This record gives sequence, structure tokens and C-alpha cells, in this order.
Amino acid sequence: MHEHGIETGAVTPEQNARLKGLAIPAENGGLVLGNARAWDAIVLLGGPLAEQGRRLQGGEGMQLHALRNKSILAHGYNPLGPKDFEQLDEVISAAMTAFTKHLRKLVPVLPQLPKRELLD
Repeated sequence: MHEHGIETGAVTPEQNARLKGLAIPAENGGLVLGNARAWDAIVLLGGPLAEQGRRLQGGEGMQLHALRNKSILAHGYNPLGPKDFEQLDEVISAAMTAFTKHLRKLVPVLPQLPKRELLD
């Protein structure tokens, strides 16, 4: 969301209009995007993670959000079984791969100096 100038924990009313009202009221009176709605916003705005966001929309994606939310990874106390963990790991890994590919385009790769022992 940073690419679009949006912080998920502090969405302005103007940004929420761009997001077609996806942000919800927070306890502090502001607007926020929870995990599932943040992915919906990524799809809406486009960008390097939009494909991963589309994958999270619909039945299977909502099941993964529910698993995450009920697990110790997020808001709950439930452990994740091996199958559930593999599903979440696959989605998270794919999103991180897409993000790092995009990041490499933005950040120049600096040449690495040889190790000290090679210089001696």
C-alpha cells in the first residue's frame, strides 16, 4: 500500500474514496484496512501484488483469512495444522516473491566488494 501512499492503519477519507469505501472505522475514530480489505485494496489499485490479491479473493482466500485470524499468527489462539500452514505458506511466499521482484526494480543493486581474504 506504501506504493500508493496509503498506510493501512491510518486511511484518510480521501484515500477511502479512492478505495471505494473499503476502509472501516477504527476505535480511535480513524479509518483502517484489515488484512482481507488491504488485499482487496491492492487488487483495486493494481501493482506488483495485485495477482496475489486476486488469488485471495473468493472462497479459498476467505478460508485462509479466517484460518489466519483464528490462529496464533494473528488474533486467535488456535494452532495451525500442517495442511493449513502449507496453504498459508504458499500464499505468503508467492506474495513475498512478487514483492521482492518488484523491489529489485526500484532499488539499484550495488556491487559487492570482494571478501577481505581475497584482497590479501
